Amino acid sequence: MCVNIFLVLLAVSLMLTFSVYLFIYNRIINYELQKSVKMPKIIMKEKPSLSWGDNWTFYRDSSGKYRWRRVSTNQNVVGASTQGYVNKKDCVSNAIRNGYNGNKTNRT
Repeated sequence: MCVNIFLVLLAVSLMLTFSVYLFIYNRIINYELQKSVKMPKIIMKEKPSLSWGDNWTFYRDSSGKYRWRRVSTNQNVVGASTQGYVNKKDCVSNAIRNGYNGNKTNRT
């Protein structure tokens, strides 16, 4: 009986040790990934508005293509372009199809 209790305690301690090592490993990997990700260069940014409404940002991604992003008043990204556009006009057209009304601060 003592042997069974010992084996159960050993198995539990090994699982806990493995879980801690796995947690630390995942934190290290995520940290390294975050360091390697390059943030896109913002080419136009609207200052946060005191009134309600979503803020729209148009920027160039790492491949030089235009993209858009829609950020709500609580700073959550609620929309973004699914592809990059060579022409800014095409990017704005896609944003209009997704609710952009021509103002950087959308009140729809």
